[in-house]
Amino acid sequence: MTMERDPIQFFPSLLWYAEALRFPLMSPNLFNLFFVGLSLFLIIGRKWRELLIFACWIVPAFFILIVTPNKDGRYLMPILPALSLLTVAGIDTVRIKIIRNALYFLVIAVGYIQFNNLSFNIFPDLIKEKGPYYYNHVPLQQDWKNKEVLSFLSERFPNTNLLIGILADHKYFSPAQLQLNIYLFRLPYSIEAVGDSPVSFEDIKRYDIFITKYPQISAEWVAVHREKFYKELSKKGIETLGFSKLTEYVLPDDSTLILYQKSDAKEKRRF
Repeated sequence: MTMERDPIQFFPSLLWYAEALRFPLMSPNLFNLFFVGLSLFLIIGRKWRELLIFACWIVPAFFILIVTPNKDGRYLMPILPALSLLTVAGIDTVRIKIIRNALYFLVIAVGYIQFNNLSFNIFPDLIKEKGPYYYNHVPLQQDWKNKEVLSFLSERFPNTNLLIGILADHKYFSPAQLQLNIYLFRLPYSIEAVGDSPVSFEDIKRYDIFITKYPQISAEWVAVHREKFYKELSKKGIETLGFSKLTEYVLPDDSTLILYQKSDAKEKRRF
């Protein structure tokens, strides 16, 4: 497996993408309708030239993705139009008009209801899962301290250029979210993510502010380098690099966010 625990062998990768296609990329509802359309196309239609065209669209993409080490369900999105056309082509082979129209209506109705489930959480529920795969869960009202962190820094270091390193990439507290708030508040700070690749203990010396979050430091599949570096940091002590603790915040996931200041941060040039 890769660092993100994706399968590498051919057949496990094939099964991985098949499951990603069924859930969550299409949902079991639409995947079953695709299977019905495909079966009708093969049994009744038997239009082998058209099937070859679809195969040229779908099979190479599947093969390339299977042999690529990094796996992600969204990589399959370019083949979704082919699957949609194949579904409709299969339904179109049904000779009895009322059955054919009923299948068309079912596909449209399921797609429409599912769209509303995922986008607006509107009933009736075809998508019942409220987990990470689908974003139809109830919106959260939580304070992840993004604004508080920047407000604290702007008061402590007014009009000061700061280079900030962040050893966290959580979905609610990440370098990208902090960078967005920096842009909105027009603050003279630069943000860098730490831990996307192996980190040397000496690498963080160049930061004016260093931010850690632990536990739940990041998503499991990208936490390898961050977890390793955090343990090394805890063992050796960030104070040995000239940092001192500024403040800390308790976040909604019960993790602790800690801000450290480099000893010479106050001496930086102000504009």
